[in-house]
Formats: sequence, C-alpha cells, structure tokens
Amino acid sequence: MNWLEIQKEMTTTYNAIAKKYEKEAEQDWKDKKEVNEFLKYLNNNASILDIACGTGELLKYYSEKEFIVTGIDISKEMVNLTKKKVPSANVKNMSLYDIDKLEEKFDGISATFILVHIPKDKINEVIKKISERLKDNGIFFAVFTTHLKEGLQEEPLDNNYKYYAINYSKDKVCKVLENNGFEILESKEEKRINKSDVGIVIARKL
Repeated sequence: MNWLEIQKEMTTTYNAIAKKYEKEAEQDWKDKKEVNEFLKYLNNNASILDIACGTGELLKYYSEKEFIVTGIDISKEMVNLTKKKVPSANVKNMSLYDIDKLEEKFDGISATFILVHIPKDKINEVIKKISERLKDNGIFFAVFTTHLKEGLQEEPLDNNYKYYAINYSKDKVCKVLENNGFEILESKEEKRINKSDVGIVIARKL
C-alpha cells in the first residue's frame, strides 16, 4: 500500500472506532511520565502541536498545564470528540502530510503512535515537515510501537476495520532525526503503554 491508500484506510477506521479509541487512550495515558519528560524542556505558556491528536487525551493534559495547544487528526469523528473535550484548543481535521500548510510555528510538537502508519519511503519527508513547523530550538516528542506485525491487519478495537502497521526502531528514528537537523536529548525503549514495546524519543531542532 502507498501512503495515500494507508491514509484512506486509517481515516475510515478511526472514524468508525473513535469512541472505543477514546476509552483506550484514557487507559494508555494514565501514566504521564514520558509526557512530563517532554514538557520539562518547554517554557511556561509554550505552544504545542499534537500531530494525530486522536480524541484529545494529551491535548487536554497540555491545556491543563496552561500550554497553548493545537491538534490535528485525519479523523473527523476524533476531531469532534477532541473539540468537546478541549474547547480551548485549536483542533483541525487534516493530515500530518499537510502540516506545512499551517502558518504558525511551535515550541513543541508531539507525535504519539503515528510513526507506525508512515511508510518508510515517506519518513524523511514527514520529519522534514515537522522540523519546518518547529521554532529554532523547538522540541519534538515521539512515542512509537516497535514490534508490531507489519502490513494491513485487523483493528483490535473492531475487527470489521483494518489498520496498517510499519515498525521503526528507536535507533532508526534517532538516525532520521539527526539526519534532519535534530539533537537527540533522550531516547529509550520499554514495555509499558498498553503492554506494547515502545520507543520514546525527545529531540531538539538545532
């Protein structure tokens, strides 16, 4: 599948499972340890863009911490849920591939559980777009699964729908970031979120 086909499949799936996903996300993010590691690099009232914000669990947390928040997601249903949950946030129904259309730049950008849907021939393009939307010395925060079965498969929350998975190792993500002008501040792999193997990377735009 190419990136357009993947995006179309994911849009259909996430529109269908939005309410189920909201409950799952609440459980996944009960522990904000990694999120707080990201936030410590930002000043008070910093601006944050949350890419693939889903149902707004992290946007809500950022907002409660008094950061200026913007979220984007390809799922209109998830965007609607996020707007209700975080009315102060600027939430847009748009693809991560279109973030270069945003006019503003941000102090921080978070991208959690979205790299898994980005084809390997598109990852450099996406990271470059992210860099362009960060201010100088801006902070990028990524959480990503590292050991999923690759390819098109049933969505665990509703097997009537499909999702497409691509694995990235911590080292691969760090290398792509460094090749695109980032300094790695923190990186690790662990088994914790939803009992999955995850990579966690925090990087600064140089």
